[in-house]
Amino acid sequence: MTSTVAGTSFGHRGTGLGDVNGDGIPEILIGAWSGFGHAFVMAGVDVSVSADVNADEVVNTLDLLMVLAAWGPCPACPEDLDGDGVVGTDDLRILICSWG
Repeated sequence: MTSTVAGTSFGHRGTGLGDVNGDGIPEILIGAWSGFGHAFVMAGVDVSVSADVNADEVVNTLDLLMVLAAWGPCPACPEDLDGDGVVGTDDLRILICSWG
């Protein structure tokens, strides 16, 4: 997430919230500072989904490059980690949360 205000320090603090939206996946609260306190609730990610796109048993730069190369409509492709038919930001979040 990118702030439209310079110097907001998005991500300065964060904490788990538990399952706020009832989908069974805990959300997180991310803080930002710009002279006033701001907080953003970020939807959680189901990390039980395998983000190991190339099946080498580790989620790393190679998987990231494959997801970025497939960006956009991509029904039934392995880079579509959330199965919505589009490789996008949600797939990138799944991959990042599964890194390593």
